[in-house]
Amino acid sequence: MDFEELKQYKPNIPFRVIEKDLGLVPALRRKAFFSEEDMSIDHSNERLSKGEVEIPVFKDSTIRPLGFKGKLLSYQLENLGCGFYAIHHKRGKIAPKGNDRQHPNEEIDRKKGGIFTFYIVYNRQSGTYKYLESKKMFQTMYQEIDELKKSEAVQELINDFIDWIQSFWTFEFKNNHNFGTVTSKQTYSDYLKIVGMLEKKYR
Repeated sequence: MDFEELKQYKPNIPFRVIEKDLGLVPALRRKAFFSEEDMSIDHSNERLSKGEVEIPVFKDSTIRPLGFKGKLLSYQLENLGCGFYAIHHKRGKIAPKGNDRQHPNEEIDRKKGGIFTFYIVYNRQSGTYKYLESKKMFQTMYQEIDELKKSEAVQELINDFIDWIQSFWTFEFKNNHNFGTVTSKQTYSDYLKIVGMLEKKYR
């Protein structure tokens, strides 16, 4: 097993999430509550063919009268490797936490669908991504990749890569090439020079 062999599992199209900021739409920003339509995720074939989905986001901790809290829409992306992704769309409320405006309290009601999880899978035969809501179906499709990742051959490849990195990424190397701290004197050519050194030494 080598990296060339593993590349066959790599998607030909990179995947990305496009954020649809509802806060930029005045009518939605003024709403007390979002509807299901407001929170809908665009996973159309057109989007998936380009390797993307569009997810609504919104985060507002503005203090409002009558006990209304800010609305919250956010997501967490899990990249499981080889074109398999789990995405958790959080839908809830948000409120200020004392004087800490950067880390407000999030309130997510899981029982009422506060976290909606869906899955994106790359189909190597068709060369496109597929949208799934079934966890069971996703796990069935992911089983081959999971077994591959846990295999002795892949684990040995990972360990070889770590050994290769650690063989030169020493304190002395970073110090000699100013990698301890980024300085204004470092230029693009400095990095190209180091890459050239590595290629010459380890190819």
